[in-house]
Amino acid sequence: MCAPVLGAVAPAFAGLSGLGQTLMIASLGLSVAQGVMGYQAQKAQFKAQSQQIAATEAAAAQSMHSDLAMLTLRQRQEAQSAEKKVFENRKQALAAKGQALASSGSVQGLSVSQLLNDFTAQEAQFADSVAHNKELRLEQLGAERKRVHARAVSRVAGLAPAVGPSLGNTALGIAGSTLGTASTFLGNPNFRRGI
Repeated sequence: MCAPVLGAVAPAFAGLSGLGQTLMIASLGLSVAQGVMGYQAQKAQFKAQSQQIAATEAAAAQSMHSDLAMLTLRQRQEAQSAEKKVFENRKQALAAKGQALASSGSVQGLSVSQLLNDFTAQEAQFADSVAHNKELRLEQLGAERKRVHARAVSRVAGLAPAVGPSLGNTALGIAGSTLGTASTFLGNPNFRRGI
């Protein structure tokens, strides 16, 4: 890239005075230095932006894992609470059955059997109700898990990708600056030989 530019500038360079050559070389050196510094700045910016993206991704993942752990804990607590309610109800039902049997003494018959069956039915209905409510709460927590995941994905997807520096653009900038400098010096009669 630079060889054709320098090949075009070199013959004209010979036509410049000593001061013109010195100033043109200094100007070209500054242009190259500016291009290299610009490239290095872009490279540093790319690195910083890449680190920021990585940090944001890590924070989103950590937040998601923390939220999911809390939801898992809530699911366990819901299951334990439901089991405790069923157990307590079963204890009460057994106590009621025992009391009914003790109250009836040696009397047996249809009314005692119906009463015991009624206690058993109530116990089963309560257990079904608790199980149904537990399932609804667990479904709700499952939906919340999906929202937590979607929020983390959205947070990361919204990041703009890091854009690295371009050697091609830097080289074109230096070449353009070189041609501009040559044009400036060659177009100025004060820098030609013999002045």
